[in-house]
Amino acid sequence: MKFDVSFTSAPFTAFCDWYQLTQLQALMHQLNHDGGVRVRMKYTVRTKGANTARLRDALREALDTFEDRHVLLPAELPYMRAVRYLKPVFIDHLRDLRLHPRDYVEISERNGELHLVVEGGIQAMLLEQPILAILSELWSQLTFPAASDRLAASRQALARLELELAKISQAAATHPEKPIRLTEAGTRRRFTLQHQREVLQRMKARIPDQLFGTSNVHFAQEMGLRLVGTQAHLFGMLFQQHGGTLATFPSRAMQAWVNEYRGDLGYMLPDVLTTQAWLGQVDLYFAKLFDGFRQDSGDPHVWTELVSAHLRSLGVDPASKFAVYSDTLTIDTMLALWARYEGNPWKTSFLIGTFLTNSVPGHKALSQVIKLSAVNGQPVAKISDEPEKATCDDPEFLANLKKTFAIS
Repeated sequence: MKFDVSFTSAPFTAFCDWYQLTQLQALMHQLNHDGGVRVRMKYTVRTKGANTARLRDALREALDTFEDRHVLLPAELPYMRAVRYLKPVFIDHLRDLRLHPRDYVEISERNGELHLVVEGGIQAMLLEQPILAILSELWSQLTFPAASDRLAASRQALARLELELAKISQAAATHPEKPIRLTEAGTRRRFTLQHQREVLQRMKARIPDQLFGTSNVHFAQEMGLRLVGTQAHLFGMLFQQHGGTLATFPSRAMQAWVNEYRGDLGYMLPDVLTTQAWLGQVDLYFAKLFDGFRQDSGDPHVWTELVSAHLRSLGVDPASKFAVYSDTLTIDTMLALWARYEGNPWKTSFLIGTFLTNSVPGHKALSQVIKLSAVNGQPVAKISDEPEKATCDDPEFLANLKKTFAIS
C-alpha cells in the first residue's frame, strides 16, 4: 500500500518530547567529552507478530524528510529562551543543530520485524521520538488505509475521550481539596499527529485545572501549556559506561542532574536498576535535593510503600515529595491512585500517553520502544521493576551489574 508521510512536514518539535531536550542539555554540559561520547540505541517492538517490516520503506521515506532539518525554527527561539533553566549556549546549539537520520539510522528487518539501530554522538538520541511517532502513525494507516476512515476513527475516539474527561471533572468536583495533575505524554504512540492535537484541545477545554501540561514541545507552545519532562532511562544508563566505576553510576547520574538544574526538574527515575537497588544509592543528601520520584514499572502500590518507607527511614517526610505515576495508565487507574495517595503519603502527578492519544475503536496501538544499548561500544542495561521491560544485549555485563548491586 501507499503510505502518506505528509505529516512529517510539521516542525521537529511536534515529534519531540521535552525530556529529550532537558536530558540532552545535561549530557552536553555534565559529561566529560574528551575522546567523544558515542551512543547506540536499538528498536524493540513488543507487539507479537506485528510484521512491522511492512513499514520499512515508508519509515525511510519519512525519516528522509528530516534530513538536514534544524531542530529549532526561528519562531521557536523566543519561546525556548523564556525557559529559565535552559542555558543560552544550549539554545544556540539547538538553533544551529541539524538532523541527519541517513547517517545515524540503520534500517533492516529480521523475521518479519523491523530491526533499527540509531548510532552517533549524543545528539542522535533526538531521533528516538520521531522514529516512534512515525511508526505509530504508519501503523494507524495499516488499520485505516483511507484518510477518511482515519478521521472517522479519530472522531469516535474523541467522543469516547469526552466521557473519560467527564470522570476527571466529577472526581475533581467531589474532592476539591485534592488537586489532580495530569500530563499528556502520548507523542511517541499517537494515532496521528492531528489526533494528538485535538486530544490536547479537548483536555484544555474540558479539564483546564487538571491538565498539568504536555510533554510535546510544539503543542505546549501552540496552546500555551506547561512543558513537562525531565529525563528518560537513557540518562542513568549512560553513566554505567562513562565517568567512573559501575558501582557509582547512580550517584554520578543524580549528581550530574543536580549540578545542571540546581533545583529545577528535581525528579528521579529509579527503575533503571530496579527501584529497590536504586534507593540503596539515595542517601539523605539526594533525598532532600530531589522533589520526587517517577514510577514507570511494576506494582504502583508496592512501589509507593517502598519509596515512602525509604524516605521515612532517612527522616524525610514523604508529604514533602511528589510521586509521578506513568506506567500504562488509564483514566480509571489514574483516579484510583489519586484517590488513594494524593495527600497521603505525598503529592501525586500522572503521565498518560497511549490511553489518551491512541485509544481508538477498531485499532490496537503498536507497543514499541527504543532503548540505549551501548556507550562507546560498551554495553549498558536497564533492570526494570517489571522483568519484561528489562533491556541488555550482553549477558555477562548484565550479570556483573546485578552482582554489583545485589540484585537477584
